[in-house]
Amino acid sequence: MKGDYRFVDHTADVEFVARGSSIEETFRNAFLALFDTALYVNKVARERSKAKRFEIKEEAAELEQLLWYVLQDTVSIMDSRSLFPYRIANLEIKEKKNVYRFRAEIWARGQKAENAKLDIKGISRYGLKISKKGKGFEASVVMDV
Repeated sequence: MKGDYRFVDHTADVEFVARGSSIEETFRNAFLALFDTALYVNKVARERSKAKRFEIKEEAAELEQLLWYVLQDTVSIMDSRSLFPYRIANLEIKEKKNVYRFRAEIWARGQKAENAKLDIKGISRYGLKISKKGKGFEASVVMDV
């Protein structure tokens, strides 16, 4: 599952830029970049162990804040439940009365050392930015590893 994101050189951590024609697609690609940083996504997706699903729900007044919340929530769940996420589904972002609401399902499997790439400690608020680019959006994210 390849998304529209690219990794950017960073002195100490991992930085990526995710793009999309909609804000939902941009968030989806940010999740895929997060997954790709932490694990070998294709290996985890092909495993025969039972898949587990969890839901991420958040709300925020700003899109940058929302992106930080949902990515940070995912990192926390990965850590606390020893899961490797490999798929995101049913992603929705709705705006009502100046509040953005996010909901998505994440598919994951139990962590195995051979599937690990990097240990993500958290999502940095520093440099996190979402901007309009042409007909789409772009999100810049730095992950503490």
